[in-house]
Amino acid sequence: MIIFTGIFLLYTFLLLKLKRHEKKTIDLKSACTIGFFQAIALIPGLSRSGLTLTGGILSNNKINNTLKFSFYLYLIASFGAFILEITSINLNNIELYPIIISCIASFITTLFSSKRAAFLARIRAHQRRYIREARKSSLREAERG
Repeated sequence: MIIFTGIFLLYTFLLLKLKRHEKKTIDLKSACTIGFFQAIALIPGLSRSGLTLTGGILSNNKINNTLKFSFYLYLIASFGAFILEITSINLNNIELYPIIISCIASFITTLFSSKRAAFLARIRAHQRRYIREARKSSLREAERG
């Protein structure tokens, strides 16, 4: 299954390298595609975030929008799993404080990670733009003299 995820991520990388028109917002069709990829990630051993990113890139969405959308999907799935688990355990034998603290810590860590990933993606885009402009400038200089 790791090979399957690797193939999807490699395909996503190749799509990112191609110059494609990117949508500014995620429409219903893109959301369904991303949701389909998240459903595929229910198979054990597959990366949910990797597959949702693949679905977003396949739908021609901007990487930052796809990262945010993937995070929001995680919140919904995580909260639903938390509710299902909390209702199935006997609360008389367990303290809720460690569970609540771990959920809050997990939420903050995930929020920080997604913000960091979006920030790094923006930096990378600026670097690519700067390198492209530097190449154009050096080509112009070479043509002049």
